[in-house]
Amino acid sequence: MADEQKFSSNHSTEYVNIGNDLRFYADQQFKIVAVFMITTGFIANVAANHPSIGIIGLILSYLCLSWAQRTYQWWAILFEGAKQLEALAVDDGVMVSIYNQYPRKTPWPFIKASHAVKGIYYLSAIGWSAFIVFSMLKWR
Repeated sequence: MADEQKFSSNHSTEYVNIGNDLRFYADQQFKIVAVFMITTGFIANVAANHPSIGIIGLILSYLCLSWAQRTYQWWAILFEGAKQLEALAVDDGVMVSIYNQYPRKTPWPFIKASHAVKGIYYLSAIGWSAFIVFSMLKWR
């Protein structure tokens, strides 16, 4: 029969480390979006007079979307690890269950924050693509 694992000080340390990493990745998301918005505004101002610069906006949208998507994946893995450690601690009576109380779906009409941010990147890519196409039509 397998030994049941008990929540130990090593688990507690791991839980704290995961919490720190979760905060890091969440903070990184805000920084990515902030830099993206500021840079996109700057590129849009320049592209108004130099339409060929629009390709940089499209590339930036793709790069930030890729960066955000990978960050979401890392964050999700850490979140699942935190839930596992919490479940172990709850079973041992040393912690209350918090992560299992998170709502799975947001109330309509709201979408998850991660979907909203990805939507910003997709809309930006579509907007830059349209800008490039319409700029090319004007060049002819």
